[in-house]
Amino acid sequence: MVTPRLGRKTGPKPKFTSEDAVMAALGLGIDRFTIAGVATQLGVATSAVYRLFDNRDALVHACLAHAGRSMTPPPDGMSWQDILRHAAEEVWACCEKYPGLDITIFQFPSAFTHIEDYLRNIVSQLVKTGLGQEQAAFAFDFIGDTTVACHIGVAALRQVGDDGRTGIEVVRDRTSDTSIYIPEPGWTDRGTLDRKVEFIIRGMEKEVGKHKKIIGGSVNSIIVAELLQRPKLSGIFLLPNKITITIKQCAYQGVGNQTKNPDGGR
Repeated sequence: MVTPRLGRKTGPKPKFTSEDAVMAALGLGIDRFTIAGVATQLGVATSAVYRLFDNRDALVHACLAHAGRSMTPPPDGMSWQDILRHAAEEVWACCEKYPGLDITIFQFPSAFTHIEDYLRNIVSQLVKTGLGQEQAAFAFDFIGDTTVACHIGVAALRQVGDDGRTGIEVVRDRTSDTSIYIPEPGWTDRGTLDRKVEFIIRGMEKEVGKHKKIIGGSVNSIIVAELLQRPKLSGIFLLPNKITITIKQCAYQGVGNQTKNPDGGR
């Protein structure tokens, strides 16, 4: 969304649109463009760009919104594993399409607000597969952060330095056959992204399977299983998926003889 410029606007109406400015900024690199550079690309005065955007941050947010609209939700009917794989592909493709987007996502804490509709779709589909909403949101966050971080690393390996060498060439010069990490051709392609995504999914499968076995059913009953296994701290149970729940918030489940009605304590 374009941030309206405060105060009275002076001068003639710009002969370009806010979308023109966004495309110019993306072409220069969302992480490195300047308002003056965008103006030069458009063939206008810098002041003309400021008639549409109060400052550089406002234009960055417009760029983030544009990039976010290019992300496609997964088709209906996918397993939660394939939904997460699809999400990783979409995030990676977006970072590939818009240079500098990866680091900008980490530099602007509110960047995720520009894909709110996409996030709602992803979480909704994950919940339909049996995951809890908090669990689904955490899973996407984990996959998304991992994908963006991997892209930052790959982009650095591709980048050409002042000495004319790429990052991967510098790494090769500074490592040997006995080094712990030995550069491979795939490092400048997708790096270890696919292995990391599968590692996350495999770990989630084990957790989901474990909790289904413990409580004999719904993944959404995971809270009960966690409460039975984890220590209590001042009347609060801390769960691994960013959920904090008090004793009275846990509905009576009648699992064995280890739980009692919340009003009666434990």
